[in-house]
Amino acid sequence: MTDLPGRFQLAPTLLAIALGLSACQSSQPFDAGLTPAPGQADQPNVRSPAALMIDGDLIPWQDLRPFLAEAAGAQAIEELLLDRVLEARARQAGIKLSREQIDAEGRYLRASVRLGSGLEGEDAARAIDLLRTSRGLGPRRYRALLRRNALLRAMVRPSVTLPQGAVEQAYRLRYGPMYRVRVILVPRERQAAQILDQVRAAGDAGLVRFAELAAEQSTDASAAMGGLIESISPADPSYPEEVRRLLPRLEAGQVSPVIAVDNGYALIYMERPIPESGPPIDEVRQSLGDELRSRHDRLAMEDLARRLVFETRLTVLDPSLNWAWEHRPAAPRR
Repeated sequence: MTDLPGRFQLAPTLLAIALGLSACQSSQPFDAGLTPAPGQADQPNVRSPAALMIDGDLIPWQDLRPFLAEAAGAQAIEELLLDRVLEARARQAGIKLSREQIDAEGRYLRASVRLGSGLEGEDAARAIDLLRTSRGLGPRRYRALLRRNALLRAMVRPSVTLPQGAVEQAYRLRYGPMYRVRVILVPRERQAAQILDQVRAAGDAGLVRFAELAAEQSTDASAAMGGLIESISPADPSYPEEVRRLLPRLEAGQVSPVIAVDNGYALIYMERPIPESGPPIDEVRQSLGDELRSRHDRLAMEDLARRLVFETRLTVLDPSLNWAWEHRPAAPRR
């Protein structure tokens, strides 16, 4: 079965671009302002400009630089690399961004946060502010983020198309019937059959017994909650087809037969069906289509960004920066 915490944590892919690839868009070199001026490198008594003051003592950039490089150098390198490469690709392709395209990226980001958090108005605005603060997206990096996302979108949009029937499936996922269920996942068929016998023998206390056995024996992430998972839509392809096909045939209080799935054997306890609700599909077709196109854009944008980072020739000369780059989470293992 599915690892529920991973499935239902809304991490909109637009935020993956925002959080993972946001950068300082600048024509200056990465270490601008951190190195001695020309002719000063061989003067040992000349120190770089001050970066801060501690108890009245000026701290020069050269003292702060290794700490910054090790703490955030890999992120900064990736951001600067993408900025440079994207701008070069855009010039080659004749892509010129409008102010509207860049502003639209801010709207996409805000809409993504609202959709993921369920917040509106001032609450949504505060959530975005907290997001930017937690990720160090100050004014300069945030502006660069919007421009970079706009460039990525402009490059991938011509090749992005929606699969046939995608809007209809999205409608069923959002507004179609749902089922509140509990699940038990075990590695052996015989074990699942024994659990099924115990639940059926419990009669009216079947729900309680199912929850107890889920907590004791299930290998699914929902075990700690007695097997309870988010409500399932039969249109959700992230669940095994056998499970989705069975859902409409189960009545409230009924337990399924043993179901063979990829990683073991499952039992489903139907707590209750949730009838479909929502507006007619024609009323929301346009908005659903827009959401889907944006989602497919984001996937293509992330893929392009990863490929650009991987394919671009890079030599890191600074030792502290090189340490950060070699130890970044996505660094290839030697």
